[in-house]
Amino acid sequence: MHYSHVISLGFFCGVAQEIERQGLRDGSYPFDWCISKDWEGVEKAIVTNFKDFLAYECLSQSSADPNNYKNEYNIQFFHDFTKYKTLREQLPDIQKKYDRRIERFYNSIIEPTLFIRYINDVNGKEEIVYWNQNIGNLEKFLKTYNESNRIVFIANSELMNEYNNIEVYYVQKDKGDFIATEPFTLNKSIQELFWQIEYDMEKRKENHLFYDNKCAKKMLQKARSERMIYRILEKIYNVLKPVKYHDKKY
Repeated sequence: MHYSHVISLGFFCGVAQEIERQGLRDGSYPFDWCISKDWEGVEKAIVTNFKDFLAYECLSQSSADPNNYKNEYNIQFFHDFTKYKTLREQLPDIQKKYDRRIERFYNSIIEPTLFIRYINDVNGKEEIVYWNQNIGNLEKFLKTYNESNRIVFIANSELMNEYNNIEVYYVQKDKGDFIATEPFTLNKSIQELFWQIEYDMEKRKENHLFYDNKCAKKMLQKARSERMIYRILEKIYNVLKPVKYHDKKY
């Protein structure tokens, strides 16, 4: 089975991170670093060409953490916004970034693509019911872009036997958490799936190199942030810099 791309469809960042660790992530896509608790929002975004995905009037700011925003697809952005700028100040650059990711998404999925979704069961079994009723429609839709497109799912082991018509790989949740932060390492069948994929090996090496360089930069940033002087300056900055609040909250 040949796939040109492997793309995360959420519901949290760990899926994209795991794809990246496998050397199969070739770029940033719209759902990589977001929290998409409701599948219907993800599907609606794809079907509508991400209409008003980051429209100013459709965004609301978290009351608990002003760095976080949510759109009308019920998709939450935890890594894109800052509480120290108004929404109007920062939104244009963020919109451009997501425009690039959206364009890359549609350009990619016309080639054979494997989609991966970690099923959200945090708030109950709504998504389970949805998949059991609608998987055929989704698969048919994804294949309109390329007949070889395929979607597989990861789910917490408590949900085993809840599904009868979708391809699911089960994992044990991390202790004290709602999810497995590194699901691919917990299920040998998922690992086998990735090594069975006929994916361009040179491209995979490039992806691995990008990931290694990214990890090195993160380690350097972490080392810097842990120095006392940086911690003191950050505290001063947080005190002196006023937080900007948006009029719409969630």
